Order: sequence, then structure tokens, then C-alpha cells
Amino acid sequence: MTDYSILYGVLSFITIFFSSLVITRISKPANFVEAVLLCFTVCTGQILLIGYTLSSVNFLNKLDYWAATSIIVLGVVLVVLSNKLRQQKYKLSVPSLRDLKILSYRLSHLERIVLFLLMSVTVLTSSINLIMIFSSTPYTWDSMTYHLVRVAYYIQHGNLDYYDANFWAQVVHPKGATILMIYTFLTTGLNENLTRIIQFVAYWVAVLSVYGISRQSNCTRRICLFSALVFALLIESLMQAITTQNDMLLTAYIGTVVYFLFAFKRSQHNKHLFWAGINLGLAISIKASAFLSLPSLFIISWYTLKHQNIQTTRKNVQYFFFSSMLALFIFALPAGYWENYQMFGHPIGPEGVRRLHSFEGVPTSEAILIGTKNVLRFGFDFLSLDGLPQIGPIVKIQEYLRAFPIWITRFLSINLETSRGGD
Repeated sequence: MTDYSILYGVLSFITIFFSSLVITRISKPANFVEAVLLCFTVCTGQILLIGYTLSSVNFLNKLDYWAATSIIVLGVVLVVLSNKLRQQKYKLSVPSLRDLKILSYRLSHLERIVLFLLMSVTVLTSSINLIMIFSSTPYTWDSMTYHLVRVAYYIQHGNLDYYDANFWAQVVHPKGATILMIYTFLTTGLNENLTRIIQFVAYWVAVLSVYGISRQSNCTRRICLFSALVFALLIESLMQAITTQNDMLLTAYIGTVVYFLFAFKRSQHNKHLFWAGINLGLAISIKASAFLSLPSLFIISWYTLKHQNIQTTRKNVQYFFFSSMLALFIFALPAGYWENYQMFGHPIGPEGVRRLHSFEGVPTSEAILIGTKNVLRFGFDFLSLDGLPQIGPIVKIQEYLRAFPIWITRFLSINLETSRGGD
């Protein structure tokens, strides 16, 4: 790193963030939550596009080129959108302490206690997580075996080109999250601890998306806040927020897709469909398991896009489809799917990897049987008191919660102990 590396890093981040704010303002977000989701989408999307561009010329590891490209992008954004910025009269309503007081007055005594406890614990656990990010190194298995390994290799060579390795995950996984970690690593002065900050930010974006989705579903503010805080305190969310993995990023993007779909149902503005499609493409660029969310998103899409007029419904579906395809081409394909197709004849990866993580080659009847057993197995996992101390009374309650499910599966001779739920 040169003496100017920190300056380049700050310059790059500020210009990317400022251009994201400009695009967010032009989109006229309806509320603060929507503004944050939009800014996160645009900011991370810019980093991915700049990363793909610099990789193509072997400058992915050059922070001065990151800064220069970021400035060019900001210049283009200002030139293209200057007229709209001058003509636009828009003011975003930002939550204030006064709004919180007004909400507090409308709560019952019990609701105040519950929400106060949830907020306090959320702030406390999040603060502890942030301290851990700054004071400790990445520690998970995935971090050591492929996430950080890929970051180091791509920085060493200055590009995202294919390389062979003795662990398939280094080779076939999409590279979207890797680019975000490379950018974070470079702009923070090669601080490996802070490669996890992108997951921490995604954690809060996901929390806001839960609040926003609840709000778009016509829930009261107290219910929205309760839902978001419960999600924030899930053990999985807290544990993922301080890793170099990509599940929290994926959650943030999928949550943002759902938010914009519900926002479209209320507003009927095509801009919400556009941003929903962009976030879907970004999610797929992060992890191939984003495809598993498509059936659920299809149901949500049908609910939010349908209209009394069949022609209008068709136009809505087409707009969302084309915006998703655009995002797939500019974000997902360069992330490694096209490379996998060229190397292995399949966008997901070699046959061995696909068989290991899917039902490829398995008869449909067997796939349905194993899948059903896995639904039961994962469903039983939710009957858990994770996070509470393993003392006598709590252990007993845990046993009582699972007693009937265990009995019924044994009675039906269903073995849920194997990884695929087989007999």
C-alpha cells in the first residue's frame, strides 16, 4: 500500500456514496427505510460494476484506479441527472426523537416494556458485535477455506479470472460478495478484520427491510418495530453479522426485493418494480442459493403484481421480468455463472458439486420424500430455546417442546438424523 492509500480509499468511498445518494434522491423514496434500502442497493451495485470493470484490465488490486473510476462514475451521474436534480423538489422525512416519543405515548405499559427491552438488547448485542469486528480476526471455517482465500488470490493477481484449487468452493461460488470484501479490504488499509463490516451493514439493512415489509403490509408501527427487533435478535442473524460469509447479504437483498414488490402494490410506480428486479440480480450475484427463494418470490410477485385488468397485470409482470433479466446480465453473469458454464458446461458448477448440494440425478419420488423429511427436520430445529443458558429448567422445557415430534417420528419409523433425512 502507498502513502496515499487511505486517501484513495476515503475518496473512493465518498464519491460512491455521494453518487448513490444522488440516484436515491432522483428515485424519490417514499420514506426513510426505502431511502436506506435504495442507497444500499445503488452503493453495492456500483462497487460490483466497478470491480468487474477493473478486473477486466487487471487493476482490481489498485486502489488509485478504484478512486479514479469512482470519480468518473460520480461525474457521469451528475452530468446525466443534473437537470432532474435542479427541477426536482423533494424532501425526505427522517425519523426523529419526537416521532419516537409520539409512538411511545400510543403504547400500553406492557408494550413499552417489551419494546424497550428488545431495543436495549438489540443495541447491546449489536455494539458487542461491532467491537468484535474491530478487535478480532475472521474465524469461521468458510472464511478460512475459501472466502478470504479468494480475496487474497484475486488481489494478488488483480483480476477475477478462473483459477484451479483443491476445494470446489473457491472455484464455483459467485464472486459478488468477494468483490465487496476486496473493496472493503483495500479501502480500510488492508484490515482483514473489517472485511466483515459489509455483513454487519447488511444485517441492519435486513432489519430495516423487515420493518419496511411489515409497514407496507399495513401493520401498525408497534408491530413493525416488534417484528424487526425480533429478527434482529435471532441467533442466526447475530452470528452471521460478524462473519465474512454472505448469508446476511443475501438476506438483505431478498428482503429488499420483497419490500419493493409490496411498495409497488401500494404505489403502482414502475420504479419499485425496477429496483425489485435489480436487487434480485444482486442477490443471485452473491450466492446461488438465491434461486431457492424464487418459488416464494413467485407467490409474492403474483400477489403484488396482479391487477383487475389482465393487460395491466401482464405489463407489470413483463416490467419486473425485464428488470430482473437486466440485473442478471450486468451483475450475476459476470459474478461467475458465465465462467462456470464455460469451464464446466453448467452455470452452477461441475456435476459433482451439483449432486452434492441438490437432487440432480435423483428420481422425483425420492427427492420429494427426502425433501419432506428435511422440512420436518428443519422445522423441529425451530422448537429450540437457543440463546438461553443450558440450566436444568430450560433443558427440561426444551425436552418437552420436542417430546411429541420425536415420538411421532419414531412411531412412524422416520429417521431424521441423517443429513438428507433418509432412512
